[in-house]
Amino acid sequence: MHTTSASRFSRRTLLKTASVAAIGRWTFSAASAFEPRNSSDKAELRLSASTINFSRLPIEAACRKIAELGFEAVDIWSAHAGCPHLDDVQDRLGASGLRELLDSVNLRLYAFSVYSGGYPKYAELLGRCGGGVAVRGSAGPCDPADLVPKMKAFLESLQPELELAEKYDSYLAVENHGNAILDSCDSLKAFTDLNRHPRLGIALAPYHIQARGEDVAEAVRICGRQLL
Repeated sequence: MHTTSASRFSRRTLLKTASVAAIGRWTFSAASAFEPRNSSDKAELRLSASTINFSRLPIEAACRKIAELGFEAVDIWSAHAGCPHLDDVQDRLGASGLRELLDSVNLRLYAFSVYSGGYPKYAELLGRCGGGVAVRGSAGPCDPADLVPKMKAFLESLQPELELAEKYDSYLAVENHGNAILDSCDSLKAFTDLNRHPRLGIALAPYHIQARGEDVAEAVRICGRQLL
């Protein structure tokens, strides 16, 4: 395919600038933004964008920009890399103010990304906004020979957060990442084999699968119904 210099993007650039969450059909009721479809429905591409792409803008301007770009929903980031948005919502807008903001630009809430601050800090706010997905990291890397017991221990450590998720009608989505216990297709398999909690799943980051030289389609197949 011929491209001009203005339209030529690497995968990483595309993922960083668009930061799109493409959500098809799933079993878990993962967010108020995207209700689960009937089993007879076809998969449908539904798109959410992350506010961290507009960290220099106030949350109101970031949401307007995301809506103008044609997205249906928004993923609001806590203070990772200095993103001010989620803490500003917590401290200034509150749940009612956020709902009013999203209604005014015709966006729905998909997720809070809570890499900084952690889910417990924002659990009540997410619940008061109607519930949704909280995206978080996993844990440090481990030797492949220790993967299953280490993954089991990691999942057990999430129990207090899962109790909050139940209380506030929300879901935890753990992202795969380089230099982490959840990073490879093998680790995704260990996660999905061991996880039995209906409010826990995976936030799949294709870039980190590609960076390992592994197949994204295979990663999606492994995640299956636990793909949030």
